[in-house]
Amino acid sequence: MTGVWWTRYANQKLARKTCANYADHYRRWVEPHPLGDTAISKITAEKITNWQDWCREHGATDAVIAVALKPIAGALRWAAARGDTYRLASNPMREVEWPSQARSKEPYVFSPRIVEQVRRRILASSSERPARDALLLSLQALTGARSPRWRFALPTSGPRTSRCEQPSPGASAGRRCGRRCVTRSKR
Repeated sequence: MTGVWWTRYANQKLARKTCANYADHYRRWVEPHPLGDTAISKITAEKITNWQDWCREHGATDAVIAVALKPIAGALRWAAARGDTYRLASNPMREVEWPSQARSKEPYVFSPRIVEQVRRRILASSSERPARDALLLSLQALTGARSPRWRFALPTSGPRTSRCEQPSPGASAGRRCGRRCVTRSKR
């Protein structure tokens, strides 16, 4: 369905990571459904809505559906602009309701007191670079930034640490970071 759009538009106009993200979602959520094999001129709003329902039945969240829908919408918009070539009189996406992008949960913001408690524990720990780790925690807590390698979510009973399981940068394949990171406890 989106083959020509990928080669003539997406690969040339979109960032490499954006294309990779769209392609992953497309492979996971569009290709297994009959919509993935449908000629672009045969796609209707009803088929897209049925596909969205199918995605929800198979565990996709609205955020996932929205990302998987972007290459479909892009291909349809691109084809509609070239209507005679692709026999698409109008874009069926105009009639489709986009999934909600509203946040399902409010983020928990840690108080400065809790951040300071964790920072002191990091400084007292036997990590490789406690000063750097404590500074990283402080900066992330103050700015709201979250690194995929570190998780600063605290249980109500106090902070716990566990070994970081993310790949270690610059290390040989299979090596893990192994630093102690504050983790969320199972409640």
